[in-house]
Amino acid sequence: QQQRCCWRPCLADWGIDAVLAGHDHTYERLEAFGIPYYVNGLGGKSRYGFPSGPDLEEGVESITRYNGTERALLIEVTPETFVGRFITVDGVVRDEHHINQECEVE
Repeated sequence: QQQRCCWRPCLADWGIDAVLAGHDHTYERLEAFGIPYYVNGLGGKSRYGFPSGPDLEEGVESITRYNGTERALLIEVTPETFVGRFITVDGVVRDEHHINQECEVE
């Protein structure tokens, strides 16, 4: 938790639009202090469960959670749009999130 408190202001100051993380053998999209976080690790051998009860700190909201069969997170980025799609092995989109923002290309 102490590391999260230290990193949070840096992410905002640096203009970070999204955070991608892995290893946890689940999929979860969270919104933390205005920044979407994608946690994806469902390509691993085993799947983890989710804690029961409130497990998130104030200012953090779980948007969607999934720990079923294997899936992939497809990220498409253009200078105007970031699209994250969580897709099943048979092509079903389980989660989709768009960030629309103009950015400068050097």
